[in-house]
Amino acid sequence: MQELLTPQEAANLLKVHLRTVYIYLRSGELPAAKVGDNWRIRPSDLEKFIEKRMVKDTKK
Repeated sequence: MQELLTPQEAANLLKVHLRTVYIYLRSGELPAAKVGDNWRIRPSDLEKFIEKRMVKDTKK
């Protein structure tokens, strides 16, 4: 099983505010599991989340 990330760890990796991660979690844009009152994020889901938001160079 993969090591799971906390929202704070995800925020640190993304270099965004913790509130931003919670917005993505609550909206369902960032897949995660809720364990009790705590969110946990698979690193592979975070990578997919980032890949979906990559901007392609359209000037080629």
